[in-house]
Amino acid sequence: KIAEGTPDEVLRHPDVIAAYLGESVHAAA
Repeated sequence: KIAEGTPDEVLRHPDVIAAYLGESVHAAA
């Protein structure tokens, strides 16, 4: 389990964002 919370909270989780983008969140910011 990567994250807990509402779907919106989970979608904003750094690990979820990084996995979705395929790169580090810092590089994408």
